Amino acid sequence: MTLTPAEYVISVLGGVRATARALGRSPGTVSKWQNELRGVLPGRVRDEVLVLAKRRGLHITEADLMVGRRVKGKKNGPQIKTTRRGSQSHRSRANGSLAKTG
Repeated sequence: MTLTPAEYVISVLGGVRATARALGRSPGTVSKWQNELRGVLPGRVRDEVLVLAKRRGLHITEADLMVGRRVKGKKNGPQIKTTRRGSQSHRSRANGSLAKTG
């Protein structure tokens, strides 16, 4: 299954509210990207996401922000693992928690 760019970013950042907080937007604005804009992120937001991802060590690429990301799992609960540089942390969309391994 392929997540739209908005779905992927929201999943990696931990949900609508966490994404809104991280990008200095309202949760309603973030939901709009997901619903009304059919998953498309505005250009200035894509640039902000790339800077944020680099700062946090998250694996989000320009391609992810243009066409989305193919992931394993069901539409309403895919497992998205995002490895941070220098650690073995990952974020699981299923429970939204950050888990340390190793």
